[in-house]
Amino acid sequence: MAINFNSRYSRGTLDLWNHPDKGEQLSLAPYVVGDIGEEDYVTHIVVEGETFESLAYENYGTSERWWVIAQANRDNDDLFFPLDLTAGMRIRIPMPQVANRV
Repeated sequence: MAINFNSRYSRGTLDLWNHPDKGEQLSLAPYVVGDIGEEDYVTHIVVEGETFESLAYENYGTSERWWVIAQANRDNDDLFFPLDLTAGMRIRIPMPQVANRV
């Protein structure tokens, strides 16, 4: 199966692990966005109805890069489940040049 360039798996790592019942298995781990500097993102206040997908489309021209924004906010205590954006929440959106290099 081909992996789309915009996928978080496009730069992932292929790992071998031992499943207790099935033996050795291959696993594709997604690429994790590293720490970004304060100058590499903008702070955004979420508006009702916004999603990571809509923000990715607005900022990067494709909704497929939603995971870049989600991972940039993985330490945000307001996000219990990464897709639960609520109006008024402050999140970080990586600048397009940062998103394009991951």
